Amino acid sequence: MKTGKLGFWVAVIGTLCLAASAASAGSKGKSVLDGVWEFDAAQSTFTGRPAYKSAKIVVTAVKGGSKFVGDYTLADGKSIHTEYSGPADGSDIAVSGTPAFDSVTMLEPDRHTMIRTERRAGKVVGTTIVTLAKDGKGFSATGRGTMPDGHQYTFTSVWKRVKK
Repeated sequence: MKTGKLGFWVAVIGTLCLAASAASAGSKGKSVLDGVWEFDAAQSTFTGRPAYKSAKIVVTAVKGGSKFVGDYTLADGKSIHTEYSGPADGSDIAVSGTPAFDSVTMLEPDRHTMIRTERRAGKVVGTTIVTLAKDGKGFSATGRGTMPDGHQYTFTSVWKRVKK
């Protein structure tokens, strides 16, 4: 299904912001998501938007939250580099680099779950839930939402820890 670059950005920014916020929520110092994560394309599914071919996220704890650096390769070979830093305390956080949404709020109901709500111009346009494996060796991000053109999407992306 052809959905364009916007769908890709939803997946990229969504997953990165959520991973970074999960790492920072409710913790001081080293977080459970600190480390290097690689995208598992074989275990991931995307409907209504394009998947990425490969990706890597590096998450580090910083004062007041977490920082992530993400590098993605699209199916056409183009590379994308993203960075984000901030807290996961339920406050509104500005997001740049994607027309899909311009802010998010993030909450952590428990140590293995992060819920992010995406907004565009103050209106809720998506929700993503990250679930960290009990052994800490992987996480999945499951989301659904609406693109700026009204197009609906869903995805589950699976990530494996490659380095703490």
